[in-house]
Amino acid sequence: RVVTFRYDLPESVLVNGQYMLFAQKQAGTGDLPLYVEVRGRRAAHVAAGHPTPMVGARGGLRYPLTLRADQRLRLVIP
Repeated sequence: RVVTFRYDLPESVLVNGQYMLFAQKQAGTGDLPLYVEVRGRRAAHVAAGHPTPMVGARGGLRYPLTLRADQRLRLVIP
């Protein structure tokens, strides 16, 4: 099953040019793949991210994660 969630990031949530996304693993579930894709006018200007992104199918930045445990994605956006 694939679940897609779209969220438009408001400028007000950036702290010192950074955004932290926290993905919390649900207890009792296996290792689930999680792909976070950053698209839009600011995606091309992401200065740093952890983990290192790949280029997504639609031209955005795609971050591959695995929910073995809770995951944090840090984006530095100039």
